[in-house]
Amino acid sequence: MALSWLPLLLLAAAPNDAGARARLQAGMRANVVQVVILQPYLVSPSAFRNPANERMIRHSIEGLMALRHFMRTGLPGESSLATIYGDEIDRARAEFARGEKDAARIRLTGLTSMCLACHSRTIVEQDYQDLGRVVEQLATDTQERARLYAVTRQFAKARAAWAQALAVPPLNDSEAADQSKALRLAVVTLVRAEGNPSALLELLEPQVERTDFPGFFRRDLWQWVLDLEAWRANPVDLVVTPPRELVDRARALIATTRAAALPIADDRFLVPNMRAAAMLQEALDREPSGTFRGEALYLLAVASSTEAEPALWQLDAMYLEACIRENPGSAIARRCAERLSDRMTYAYTGVRGGPLPVQLSYHLGELRRLALGPRAVR
Repeated sequence: MALSWLPLLLLAAAPNDAGARARLQAGMRANVVQVVILQPYLVSPSAFRNPANERMIRHSIEGLMALRHFMRTGLPGESSLATIYGDEIDRARAEFARGEKDAARIRLTGLTSMCLACHSRTIVEQDYQDLGRVVEQLATDTQERARLYAVTRQFAKARAAWAQALAVPPLNDSEAADQSKALRLAVVTLVRAEGNPSALLELLEPQVERTDFPGFFRRDLWQWVLDLEAWRANPVDLVVTPPRELVDRARALIATTRAAALPIADDRFLVPNMRAAAMLQEALDREPSGTFRGEALYLLAVASSTEAEPALWQLDAMYLEACIRENPGSAIARRCAERLSDRMTYAYTGVRGGPLPVQLSYHLGELRRLALGPRAVR
């Protein structure tokens, strides 16, 4: 679920000076601590809106801004990520200050997902225990607790919490819809971050005969089960497969889902798209400066495209912007710019029913000019 290559890229690009690398590592750890502190508030809309928590949330947002001071190694990829990261934090802070707390929560959820995959390297057991005390205070809803366990990579606990939530018979259509959303989130999270089709099948199979889910969701659920069974029969070891081959496999999976031809991915093919995302993340994790990097960023955005999870709108936009900034004037940058423009236009005219905000329109224009390179100057 999270983007694991950012800290590895920064460490790989850091100066050889031991002191500079130590400062970078210390800065990243401080940043990730703030990410973890924020999670109970991000997974609970009511907790994030609660005025009693405003001071803690504001403090954590300010803490997140500190990392940009460590991201100054000078490489194009690092510079683009530092710029995007800083801009997103600024927007989230401004939204929170204006009282637009739902918008800030969604933006921060997408942003902090960039950091969480690596926190198992930098956060120790004591940090989990400290977080657990916050969970008991805030995340009382079973579905919120499941999500919190998932984003902090406690997958067995997340599966157990999701199973508990899904075992409660819904009292009305609204509760059934909430359960279907929880089940979808479990698929997104566990396919992408854990890679255990058998464990996920154990969670899904008891749900396939339910008649209280909407018909379109039952259709998707059956396809997820079929794709999980196919995956279980033909697994791919992400750890030993060469990064270039992982990108090739991811491209082939995405081709079967036709996600690149659509502004949003078809939820029927959620499993292969999330499998592709996991392969791409692993490839970037192991070889963050590989020649395939631009294409991998583009494919990650395609695999992540959805309208069901607002936070992923933020995340795939960040993938695409990084692709453009790192490869100005290239064919892959133009593909990323076209995809980003299509996605944002769809988001505002197809989903929200209004024109693109002026500021966003200017920003997209700047990125298009960057993608076109010198030929854009007449």
